[in-house]
Amino acid sequence: MKRVAVLWLIVAASLCDAEPVVPWEKARDVIGQRATVEGMVVATHRTEKVCNLNFSANWKTDFSAAIFARSFSQWPGEIEEAYRGKKVRVTGTVTEYQGRPQIVVTEPSQIEVVKEPAAVASPPAGASPPPVVATTTPAPTAPAAPTPTPVSPAPGKELTPFTVEVKRFTGAKLASGVVTKTETSFYQTVRLDVTFRNARNAPVGPLEWQWVIGLLDVSSSGGMKQQFFTGGERQVELKALEEKAVRSQDVTLAGMSSRLGMKSGQKLRGHFVRVFYQGRLVFEEANPPAMKAVAENYLAGK
Repeated sequence: MKRVAVLWLIVAASLCDAEPVVPWEKARDVIGQRATVEGMVVATHRTEKVCNLNFSANWKTDFSAAIFARSFSQWPGEIEEAYRGKKVRVTGTVTEYQGRPQIVVTEPSQIEVVKEPAAVASPPAGASPPPVVATTTPAPTAPAAPTPTPVSPAPGKELTPFTVEVKRFTGAKLASGVVTKTETSFYQTVRLDVTFRNARNAPVGPLEWQWVIGLLDVSSSGGMKQQFFTGGERQVELKALEEKAVRSQDVTLAGMSSRLGMKSGQKLRGHFVRVFYQGRLVFEEANPPAMKAVAENYLAGK
């Protein structure tokens, strides 16, 4: 009895010392405390000095886990591939860095990949257990019926209760008043119109959407410089069967053109839109397709 009591005290003490598990959205509430923060790693950003595991598209304000270069050797493979797109729990002291909460991770044991429990079929209510045959001779068994092959949804398609439609409006090039013998100034407006349609007869949310419009700033000498505009909205709620239209800001392109084409100014590179639902990336569109990698690098701070 005395040994059992000692073991119980040890278990109770370990439970008292366990760190609280908090969702990443509440990490700011436990700054200065040791805690376990849980959430989905939606993006990663690695440089020569640090690898950040981001739990939100708004990486400049929301929680992230930081692994510095001095600790890279603790991981046998690529850190990004080990955690990107997975639900994890990060344990450590929550600190504040440049206005956002973070945990500095120095070893893999601080990060636990959370595995979703597999669904287990329960027997029907009131069902009796199969009878026990009291004999040493096995009873003859009927041939087993063939098991039907389960039909899985197409790979890469996320089943969501709403649809997303993106339309890009590109206005005509209009003269802005400056004219020379060989060149004419122009301006042009670009924006994104996004429509959410809730197919469920019940409210849906929260959603988070983010947009990026990329430009190329062309100089008269032929040089090019990238320019990005971005925005979005968090905590979007859809009412039952609601169709909701949202819009990016208007982005203006301006420059000088001649009969041979644009001489200098802004040139549209493309757009990128992505949507998160309950912490999962469920929709993305890049036009042209090469804008996906360009926009993701920009959003990750590269």
